[in-house]
Amino acid sequence: MAITLNSRKGCAVVGLSGNETGQGLLSTAVTLARRFNLELHLVSVVEPIPFDLIAFDSPAYLAYPPVNLEIEAQRVKEREEALADIIKKLSHDHGVAATGSVRSGSAAANLISEAVSRHANLLLSGYDSEAFRTGASGFTTTLTLMHDAPLPVLAVPHAKPLDFSKHNFRILLADDLLDGTQEAARKAYELAASLPGSHIRHVHVYGDLQEKIRRTWQTLVNRSGIHSGETLVTNEDEAIALEFKARKDRLSRQANPFTQLAEKREVKVEYDLRSGDVDAELQVALKDCNPDIAVFGRHHLLHTRPLLIGRVPFRAMLHFGCGVLTVPPRGDLYAAVPFPAAHV
Repeated sequence: MAITLNSRKGCAVVGLSGNETGQGLLSTAVTLARRFNLELHLVSVVEPIPFDLIAFDSPAYLAYPPVNLEIEAQRVKEREEALADIIKKLSHDHGVAATGSVRSGSAAANLISEAVSRHANLLLSGYDSEAFRTGASGFTTTLTLMHDAPLPVLAVPHAKPLDFSKHNFRILLADDLLDGTQEAARKAYELAASLPGSHIRHVHVYGDLQEKIRRTWQTLVNRSGIHSGETLVTNEDEAIALEFKARKDRLSRQANPFTQLAEKREVKVEYDLRSGDVDAELQVALKDCNPDIAVFGRHHLLHTRPLLIGRVPFRAMLHFGCGVLTVPPRGDLYAAVPFPAAHV
């Protein structure tokens, strides 16, 4: 019988860096697979060896050195042996179905290709949270996936694996109330509903709301005040209060289609509206909530690879050290696949 997208087993593609056994990443993948009956596909990518830049002015270095090809072939062989051992251990020790492949070339491009070809529900990549405390070293594979992948990407801190079998799983949903975040809200509530007893904090930060309203107050108010709906607004404090209420209502409406199922599954839903610097307020919210996963929508404000994923600085996402789930808008998804698995 042919396997269809509706009947097949869910799949998560896991990107291994190759210089570790991926303990944090693999531990997360194991609990995810066992909780949602997922098949894991492990991908290890051998990236090209950089040219010797010191001698790059020599024409001899314009061609890829043959010795590098030999080294690369050896690295592929070593990765294949290591990957076979990992897959065997996953099956024997954890009862998790897993396949694997070793690729050469760009890590992010190969991982995305593997995920799309396997109709994956999710792409997992590891990261070192310490690297993001002062800035990333280049545009890392994880950041590239978060920016480019046409499916949800879960960035897992190497030092802090996620446990999807735990009770009281904590999710922070960062919502800018733009259309591009609607899919992220959907996925966050789907995940919460699939983990009974979990807690989701739905956060919206409106940058420097009070200052913006006060700066524009003179252009809005006249001697008789201004109207907001049926309410007569006579000063900036009332305008701020009304704006907060309106945004809280929008936050509730954003979640409304998904909250009913979540609450039936004993999910605690909490709304958190904040004003101020987005980066700073997100850090406060992260510390207050201490989530297992922070969920963000992705918006391509720049066509190049920015140091921002949408409107949120990447450091606010990653240097806290929790799992970070980035969800592209529905129009960017390669397919409207279920999340986190085909059968929950």
